[in-house]
Amino acid sequence: MEETITYCSMADYLGESTDCRVIYLEIDFHKINLATMLESAMLFYNSIIHLLGNEFIAIWFQNGKKVASNQMHDIVKVDQNRLNINFTANKKTQYVFDRTTMNKFGKSLKLGLAAGMVHTTVNYSLDFPDYYEEKITPYLVDKQATLDAIIQLFSESKKKTAFYNTFDAYGSFNGFSYEKNKTLYRGHMSFAIGIGCILGNKQLFVDKILAIMKEICSILISANARVGISPWPNGKYFSTHMKYFGKKCHQDGSHIHADCMPGEWYQYYYLCGVEWANYISPLSKEHLTMEQINELLTSNLYCEQYDTGGLLIKSKKSLMETEIVDLKQIKRYIYPALYPGESEFSLFLKFGETYPGWLPRANWEMVPMLNDEIDIHEGLAVFRHQIV
Repeated sequence: MEETITYCSMADYLGESTDCRVIYLEIDFHKINLATMLESAMLFYNSIIHLLGNEFIAIWFQNGKKVASNQMHDIVKVDQNRLNINFTANKKTQYVFDRTTMNKFGKSLKLGLAAGMVHTTVNYSLDFPDYYEEKITPYLVDKQATLDAIIQLFSESKKKTAFYNTFDAYGSFNGFSYEKNKTLYRGHMSFAIGIGCILGNKQLFVDKILAIMKEICSILISANARVGISPWPNGKYFSTHMKYFGKKCHQDGSHIHADCMPGEWYQYYYLCGVEWANYISPLSKEHLTMEQINELLTSNLYCEQYDTGGLLIKSKKSLMETEIVDLKQIKRYIYPALYPGESEFSLFLKFGETYPGWLPRANWEMVPMLNDEIDIHEGLAVFRHQIV
């Protein structure tokens, strides 16, 4: 008998600490024409509708306005040189079963009230303060001891435990014309679902997301994409490489492209993350030598080359079995293609404070950090990738 995917709603855990992570897909695309962008947007929409099926209630938006499902074909169009569509979805339950009850649930989330309980969002795993006080704080008086403690911190295999206070699934598609060339477009699309929503064999669902990624990338060609696990909530990128290395691209000074600005180029010229599955565009693949590509193809990773010039690299383990050590292996192979930059994190924050930044790895992000990418400077943890 064929194994099927079953779901539950994360709304059942509102107000309780739970696995606060999502399984996600994200795709960055650039220098495509309008027709190709609209085709990929419709494919994204239809793929999500098919993926969620009849077990979920989904509400779609364009530029912040709700759209009836049967009107989606009419709204996938550019408005003032940009395209913005997004959605939220929840597993059908006795409380959320149509658009009306879905809207009420959304309002309850905004008010911070659900199931008769006040709930909150915290920007760290609930078990992190105790770890930090025991494993990090005592060593902050010595630079080398601090460095060793931070290296160990990024070697831990843990999951974020906190309050999941959002919809079961959500995603978006955003496209923008280039400042200097309004006929070409760049952008980002993403899909995420609470890891606790998927019961049983989660890899069945992951494989469906992977298939969507391959199909969309076959149309876009000039796209980089990732499938992985990320803690919720997250920022612009689900993959956490940009959180630790994306503050500034250290190639900006050498930008020579007359048809686009630095910010319109480097986030597509480089990979913005390394995850369980990674699709590398022909452009980003230019960072890898033929020798490096041949090493990849003969490694114990799963690799697939496409006629379009793209390259798929992923772990042979299932997504749920993949650990940081596995992501480090992938990172070493594609190291030159990753976005070169840095970020700084204070090491002396009190929990609950948000300024001047978050403590490193407070959400147990699955970020493959290499030892030589970490430095300690004047009370800050400094993370640098490809900085000469």
